[in-house]
Amino acid sequence: MAEAGFVNGTGIYRGVRSGSAGKCVRLAAEGRKPWPVARFLKDFVFFTPIGEMMNPPPKSFQSPGEKGTVIVTGATGGVGKRVVREFLKRGYKVRALVRSEERARKILGADADNVDLLVSDLYNLHEDFFKGATAVVSCTGTMVGPTDDTPDREKYYQGVVFYPPVILQDTPENVEYRGIKELAEKTKLLGGNTTKILSFENVEDAKKMWGIIDDIVMGGVSESNIRIVDGNGVFDGFVSTANNGGFASVRSRTSDKPLQLSPSALGFSLRVKGDGNRFKFIVRTEEKWDGVGFSYSFDTVEDQWIDVQVPFDELTPVFRAKTVDAKFDPRQVRSFQLMLSKFEYDGKLNPNFTAGRFVLEVESISTYSNAPKVVHISTAGVTRVHRKDEFPDLEKEPPAVRMNEMLGRILDWKLAGEDCIRQAGVPYLIVRPCALTEENPSGRLQYSQGDTLKGKVPRDDIAKLAVDAIQFGSKSNITIEVAEGGQVTNYGRALGFEGEDKEQSRTYAEFPYVPK
Repeated sequence: MAEAGFVNGTGIYRGVRSGSAGKCVRLAAEGRKPWPVARFLKDFVFFTPIGEMMNPPPKSFQSPGEKGTVIVTGATGGVGKRVVREFLKRGYKVRALVRSEERARKILGADADNVDLLVSDLYNLHEDFFKGATAVVSCTGTMVGPTDDTPDREKYYQGVVFYPPVILQDTPENVEYRGIKELAEKTKLLGGNTTKILSFENVEDAKKMWGIIDDIVMGGVSESNIRIVDGNGVFDGFVSTANNGGFASVRSRTSDKPLQLSPSALGFSLRVKGDGNRFKFIVRTEEKWDGVGFSYSFDTVEDQWIDVQVPFDELTPVFRAKTVDAKFDPRQVRSFQLMLSKFEYDGKLNPNFTAGRFVLEVESISTYSNAPKVVHISTAGVTRVHRKDEFPDLEKEPPAVRMNEMLGRILDWKLAGEDCIRQAGVPYLIVRPCALTEENPSGRLQYSQGDTLKGKVPRDDIAKLAVDAIQFGSKSNITIEVAEGGQVTNYGRALGFEGEDKEQSRTYAEFPYVPK
């Protein structure tokens, strides 16, 4: 039996020997087929320490692709400029919506050279602004400040001593409502809520990562390949039920460093094109070779690309095709496997299995999540002017509540803007910070719902909370209030907040609310 290398002249990774499949076909009528010892040894060695020495694996099986592109509105404001800086520090591409390029370059400083500046207002947004973007952090707000402030707005930003405010630019109706309404509508153009964790674009890494595990390990004669064609992985070959066999598979090497999936991830998403067979997608979380796998069976449509969602809670724990009691840990992903088998689980047959030639083309493996696509920075106290039974003495409330009418009903228009976000149908997180300050971030925050919280909070903390919600995910479609003073030293409590958003069922103001 002739043997071929793992790489042919076109840079395609192969784990199959030329001519062997034809021999299997010729022997079909000859009873039990001879066991391909040489092929078994070659495929087996790939996953051993010797194989790793001969063909060192990549450091990680995670796709090295860039992080997504995010949009920050109000990018020159106190929170907005911090959000821009935080995203850049974490490797994101940033598009910053500003009203003046000159002012943006002055405020953002060196960061301005690393972002795409778009000079516009919210109610003149172009659709191209959103192409390729995956998330928005809305920091837009009416420009309000003390009279006789310094050019650097020192009185406004200090956030401790109270100075009577006035509106400095535009109107709350335009900024908080009409602008946010336009933004909310455009967020429907944002990209999907998936994160690519593995692709086949890097041919060299793919060659070092994927090996073959066919039924020859138990005496069978099936034979498969993993090839890289136009940036996709092509798993194909010949599956035979001879010699009590009947499966072919490819598996990635076990990673020493587990891939820790986002806390917001709900499952895997596979972009595949098959041949009508039912395949298995198997995830492994243990370092040992022959351990528990978490399997999901999926049907394919012949010669059609499909997206297969694999919910974490529908993964079946198996050991050698028998179901076991185990729990999938998305923080410990170490290996992936693709398989075509005549069996499902516990001895049951695969209802969509055909022996012979097969093919499964894979574009990518991603995760999908419920992470918010929109994080909207509003303000605490936004509903209190409507709840006179609960807040009869507005003089005891924060300045924005007391001065709502003087400031053009700013809180009314903010509530209307929030409702536009809620109505858009795009996953959101609305953050209502208490009085914003320039103090150093503490991370010691308290969170609440119901718009009763009072206090203050550093702008840096709010910026980090917003960026964490995009990067690490949070529960979507909720509204939270935030102030300094909690016992939590990170932002995890807010991102895992379990309360529901009850604004749509409120009784103190109609939904959606528009001031009359």
